[in-house]
Amino acid sequence: MSKEFVKGWKGKTLSGEDCEIIWVKKGPCEYPIVAVVDYRTGMKDTVMQFTASGKFSRERTTHPLDLVSNIKPHPAESWPIDKPLRVKQREVDEWTCRHFSHYADGLVYCFDGGTTSWTVPYGIHGGRRISDWKFYREVAETETKEACKQTDEGEK
Repeated sequence: MSKEFVKGWKGKTLSGEDCEIIWVKKGPCEYPIVAVVDYRTGMKDTVMQFTASGKFSRERTTHPLDLVSNIKPHPAESWPIDKPLRVKQREVDEWTCRHFSHYADGLVYCFDGGTTSWTVPYGIHGGRRISDWKFYREVAETETKEACKQTDEGEK
């Protein structure tokens, strides 16, 4: 399956309709991608299925509803582990500091409580304690490490 077509991917079809992938089936399946397409026939938010390569039809010819696959990769895919980020769950929440863990399925994950890959304790099941975040941004150059340190200490 194309690395680009993951849950949460937003893009367009060849004919220009906006679409968002809402589900990707793991394992063998003829049409593993399910997307909501804002189809211009007046039927808004039509749910459609696509092949693993983003094709609307299994035929080799192109179709106007094929997903456009030349999307730039998400910036988080190249972020180093432990990169400082500002994160929050809701738009109205205050920004808090976290360290980047990984990017998967359209989500950014950070280590909990200001910990890093070097300091995070392992959970009950042997996994690192991490959380996904809906809103995130890189720490601005004008922000100091001290500001993040104060934020993390206030949460303890």
